[in-house]
Amino acid sequence: MCVCSTCGSPKHVAEQLATRAVLTCLGASRILAQVSYFVYRVQFPCTECGEAVMLSGPQLVVECGACRSRLEIEAALWPSILGFRKFAAEFALVPGKTRGSSLTSGEFRFLVRWGPEVPQCAACGLALAAEAVPNGGVGALNCQCGASTQTFPVPAWLSALEPQALQVFGPEREGVAPSATVTTRDATRPVVFECPECGAKLKVKSDTARVHTCSYCDSDLYLPNALWRTLHPVRKRASFWVRFSD
Repeated sequence: MCVCSTCGSPKHVAEQLATRAVLTCLGASRILAQVSYFVYRVQFPCTECGEAVMLSGPQLVVECGACRSRLEIEAALWPSILGFRKFAAEFALVPGKTRGSSLTSGEFRFLVRWGPEVPQCAACGLALAAEAVPNGGVGALNCQCGASTQTFPVPAWLSALEPQALQVFGPEREGVAPSATVTTRDATRPVVFECPECGAKLKVKSDTARVHTCSYCDSDLYLPNALWRTLHPVRKRASFWVRFSD
């Protein structure tokens, strides 16, 4: 259950009235004007190594999972990414139907899958009671399957650029470490790798650096892609949803 940003109470009574969501919270009433929800799945090739980097929410800095480069994204690009929604009518998009688009800026090329859609549970696909969340609410929406979806207000830097964006629903929040979204092997269990220089059997784990020094011959070894992917499974694009004022 989300915490009300007005009174701090976790208890809310939500009522859906046509296209308006009226939320009452312990004497403090907040009316959400007509709103719309859009889903986004975003990725772009790393500008350093070319591997796919996933964006699971509005972020200004992201780390490439392959080469560990720290990539900075201009804030001014986000209104353009979210702005694809303005073409929904042109492409006859209805709830549940998405479209793939791209956005290029300098050396960045974003691939964006977007469309009108209410927030859904990532585990089972059921629609979530997003209308019960006030603008500015922080917390989690629980699904009947037991999974939960985080929700939080649009970051201040994005709100200044895209004032119609109100609330985010999805897996990652800027500045907060994401929870694991991929089921992986035991990260503490080592994998044996043979040094190509001296033949020594080396044990590497998920926290081993991509360039690893052999403890026997002191050679610097670049862990091959197959091994690296075993230690760091490829992530798929995760959906995040944004509530907009219309």
